[in-house]
Amino acid sequence: MDTRERIIKCFSHVGVLLEDTHVDIDINDYIEDSFMYIQFMVEVEQEFSIEFPDEVYTLDSVKSLNGLAEIVSELLEKQHT
Repeated sequence: MDTRERIIKCFSHVGVLLEDTHVDIDINDYIEDSFMYIQFMVEVEQEFSIEFPDEVYTLDSVKSLNGLAEIVSELLEKQHT
């Protein structure tokens, strides 16, 4: 399972089922409120055993599925160096 697929799994853990998982999505279209957003981000952190730095929450790239997958991949690479 690749990074993107694992993030999609995190959506299901907070009650969001994505119909078309082959396209990039705007995360804000699926997250109902700030509480759900935090739950989702914590799910992603736990799934990948990472911790997002505070500045990640203000980046535009974290608003899309592909952007979030890229950030997660970068954090994982930093862990292994």
